[in-house]
Amino acid sequence: MSAPTDGPTGPLAWRSAPGKPATTRIDGVRDIDGACRRLTALHPDIIDALHEHGALYIRGLPVRSVDDFARVRDVLIPSSTPYREKATPRSDYGDGVFSSTDLPPSQSIAMHNEKSYTLRFPGLLLFGCLLAPAVGGATPIADCRKVLSSLPPHLVARMRSVGWQLKRSYSDLISTDWRTAFSAENAKDVERYCDDNLIAYEWQQDGNLRTSQLRPGVVRHPSTEAEVWFNRLAFWNAWSLDDELRETLLDEFGPDGLPFNSAFGDGEPPTRQDIQAVRAAYDAATVRERWEAGDLLLVDNILAAHGRDPFRGERKIVVAMGNPRGDRRLPAEHPTRRDLGVDERNRTVRPTPPVERCRCTGAATSASADPLSRFQRAVREHPERLAVRGSEGDLTFAELDRSAARLAGRLFARGVGPGDRVGVQLNRGAGLITAFLGVWRAGAAYVPLDPGPGPP
Repeated sequence: MSAPTDGPTGPLAWRSAPGKPATTRIDGVRDIDGACRRLTALHPDIIDALHEHGALYIRGLPVRSVDDFARVRDVLIPSSTPYREKATPRSDYGDGVFSSTDLPPSQSIAMHNEKSYTLRFPGLLLFGCLLAPAVGGATPIADCRKVLSSLPPHLVARMRSVGWQLKRSYSDLISTDWRTAFSAENAKDVERYCDDNLIAYEWQQDGNLRTSQLRPGVVRHPSTEAEVWFNRLAFWNAWSLDDELRETLLDEFGPDGLPFNSAFGDGEPPTRQDIQAVRAAYDAATVRERWEAGDLLLVDNILAAHGRDPFRGERKIVVAMGNPRGDRRLPAEHPTRRDLGVDERNRTVRPTPPVERCRCTGAATSASADPLSRFQRAVREHPERLAVRGSEGDLTFAELDRSAARLAGRLFARGVGPGDRVGVQLNRGAGLITAFLGVWRAGAAYVPLDPGPGPP
């Protein structure tokens, strides 16, 4: 019996035309077994090309069904990423394969990095075209290295300094309900997930849920060390909505009840001009290719953002996510996350909404609860009562809460998280209390350092 023929051997040739993503064609492969063998042999070259271009179109392979797609997925992305904190409707085809989105064909989807708001996110995405639409429907790609380089310097500096914040309102009426988003049947499961993933949460009287989370917005790729813009500040900001829709939602639900909204990590909202600048940077970096049946699109989810163009006709694009990253994302400008010292320069009293890891259920807290939970209870019940009196000034519980929340945002933007230690070297006073609370909110542990002179 002759050996199987998988087509021509040798390195792939990648074609990059203006406005188009890097594309190659693999001819002569007869079946999905041959496709898997060919991709396995080419895998090192594919990853090298992916690090160079950020996203790759691979054409010519006989990928005709969900099962075929899952087979090649196992070659290109052998490790999967759980699909949690859902934000848009998708069909689940089983075996870790989903529809790319079930949003209406007339709706475009802005550029974004998948799950950039979660602590643990997919490093790789694989899209597959099982049925190409008659008109439109491309999956545009934007190189996040180019996005970062074309943004106004003040926006980049702000994001490096404080990161970004996502606020969500889960509801049966609009957007995604919390059971679907967290794949949970009861509130305790949601609370456990939020506690483990540095998400503040608050249950509403109607049973719905609001959450808030801080995330870094400028990171480095773990393999290439390339610095990238990695956040959804523009994607989920109120200024990205159509003017009429934005006003309708604000009138109906108020600014705190929007399904999604974003801010800088210190709680300050971006301006309309900020959002326009980010969207313009994405537009300048965007390339697209028309789908053909059997196409694969491999995306490095850190190096490249993606979206969707409106379309007409039937369209079936499937996606799989894997190569999980996160938990230990390093900030772009900081060499290490451990033993980060905190001094007076980190401290500020600019108002910012409370962002905490502890629960905000409104339920009574026992006297044996942890100090941070007891502090949050005091903030809710006595916001204007004096909390700290010191030489640098007095702070009410509300003022202390805002100062600690801002410090937590700055620490988290620098990559500090659960299990990390933060050195604190301050004299007694409001600054020291702010530092302790801010470190706790970031999920870390403080290490008191002696401010006095060392041994002779």
